[in-house]
Amino acid sequence: MRARIAMTAFLLFAGASSALAQQRPSMLEAARDTLLARNARAACATIWDVRPLHPVGLPQHVVIVRGLVCDKVFRGALSDELFGIFLANDSLTRIVGTLGVVPTRRWNDYTLTVDRVTRDSVVIRGRGDMYGDAPWRHAYALPPE
Repeated sequence: MRARIAMTAFLLFAGASSALAQQRPSMLEAARDTLLARNARAACATIWDVRPLHPVGLPQHVVIVRGLVCDKVFRGALSDELFGIFLANDSLTRIVGTLGVVPTRRWNDYTLTVDRVTRDSVVIRGRGDMYGDAPWRHAYALPPE
């Protein structure tokens, strides 16, 4: 959890300085905007997982961002917690593509992680944090270079 907070703080700082210089939103802001387009209540965004694509020869990263209602109060809609799977540039300063956006399967108790990366796809796995239940797996095709 500390690693997630530290990574989020680092990327917010790096992205904010980059955004000021380039007049474009930071990576986290752009990811949050994508999630907000699906659900305007999922406004608090956190970077959940980051995986470089360098081992398969691509100059990008897969980034999973979680969007959640800021007060963390469940109001009956699992879509109030969303996970976005994004492609970020090599310096993690901007989003270059969206692979998918999915709702949680367990309210405020679900984790998505990058399971495997190949040259043409990224496999994402999900499971409940407390019990390891509600498993989910999906392979997303990577765009051609």
